[in-house]
Amino acid sequence: MMRFINLTCLVVLVLWAIPNLFLEQIGPDVIGVRRSLTGGIAEQDFGVGYHVSMPFWHKWYRLQGTLHYLEFSHSSGEPLDVRTKENNVIFIDVSIPYHIKEGEGWEIVRNGFEHDYPNKVKSATIGTLRKNLAELSNLDVQDPGKRQEIAQKTLPILNESLAQYHVVATHIVLRAIR
Repeated sequence: MMRFINLTCLVVLVLWAIPNLFLEQIGPDVIGVRRSLTGGIAEQDFGVGYHVSMPFWHKWYRLQGTLHYLEFSHSSGEPLDVRTKENNVIFIDVSIPYHIKEGEGWEIVRNGFEHDYPNKVKSATIGTLRKNLAELSNLDVQDPGKRQEIAQKTLPILNESLAQYHVVATHIVLRAIR
């Protein structure tokens, strides 16, 4: 009887230890990036599921795989200030959803941006928006069609400047102008 109890305890311990020590769980809203001591960063993103992980040999980075939002608004205390063609300063409430490009999460980690890529994206976005939204005139500001046209024209330029951080903006929403 004692042998059966010992064997049962051993089986339970092994069934608990193998998943917890040798497998890494990646959730559905996360991009997993694995770094090993000898091989460096694995050149692939790890999606949902369990992945082989050797204790003390692999380190895992987790990046948010969902949409991120950049918001410049009066209510958040940080509207985007832009100088128009006529040299007037306007404050624009803007929302920009963006996400990490498919299969490029590992490059964010390789370049050392895993902790500060949102700040870098924000900085690049502010520069691009200020440059391109400055094409608005005082009359264009009042015309929703013109604002939408400028936003659509700015999106590819914004994505070009964000490519260095391996993210892509889905669209630009100009909500209010003060």
